[in-house]
Amino acid sequence: MSTEVRYKLADDIFFDKNAEGILVMGTDGESYRLTDAVSRTIWEQLAAGTKSLDELEQQIRQIFTLTGDEPIREDLIEFLKQLTDIGIVVTTTCTENITENIT
Repeated sequence: MSTEVRYKLADDIFFDKNAEGILVMGTDGESYRLTDAVSRTIWEQLAAGTKSLDELEQQIRQIFTLTGDEPIREDLIEFLKQLTDIGIVVTTTCTENITENIT
């Protein structure tokens, strides 16, 4: 059995997407602006549905044409932690029961 952490946008946040970026009102009452292409892309991926770290990393690599040699995983983890710490992103866990048939 394996457990996977998945990320999604919190239900009780307000955001507005415009030419300057994405303005997000956090659960703490503060506003945050996502202006760079990578943070906006991560936001858009999470707005489309719950994602695992692996899924987000794969999508970022594909969208920005990054090779496996470019170390983005730690930056992605840190960014998701920041969004989680301020209540914009929440985590869920998915437990998968994997059995193998041996005949």
